[in-house]
Amino acid sequence: QKLRTDRWGAFEFSTNGTYMFTLRQANFPGDRNVSYLGKFWPSGFPIQNTGFPRLRGNASVDWDWKSFGASLSLNHSGGFLEDVDRGSTANNPNPGSLDFTPRTVVSNAQGFPLSGVREVRAINTVDVQLRWTIPWTKTRLAAGANNVFDEAPPFVPTSFESNIDRRLADLRGRFYYVRLTQEF
Repeated sequence: QKLRTDRWGAFEFSTNGTYMFTLRQANFPGDRNVSYLGKFWPSGFPIQNTGFPRLRGNASVDWDWKSFGASLSLNHSGGFLEDVDRGSTANNPNPGSLDFTPRTVVSNAQGFPLSGVREVRAINTVDVQLRWTIPWTKTRLAAGANNVFDEAPPFVPTSFESNIDRRLADLRGRFYYVRLTQEF
């Protein structure tokens, strides 16, 4: 929805979100339905290396005035459970099943979780952008930053490679960019 003002330009507000009530599927023909919602599923499972948070969304405000513009976006991805000891197919005596029954998380001396069910925290990030359209040229110069406050991605030890859920978070942290767009 755009809000136009005479003195301050135009503002556009938008939101987008998903709240999942259920996410169930049979992994193989004849299997029972498995609930994927609110859990992380590591390598070795039909839907693998991803968590399924109940809530994801973003909200943004965009401003344009004459040849200038700016935007601000807030992004949220909810948390989920991770079965640390059975999350690795090497530790799981019954590959294809995980047990998300609450169990105490046991960690080593460095704090690395070895067993139990742990809650992977939610992540919230903020993105900003400033824009300038160069008069009479149809050229737009933009500069911005994603994840302005350098929010670290949640730690997911059973995830393949980088110990994060790369579908929901970015390992790069804060990311600056400059973009030049020319219309013809």
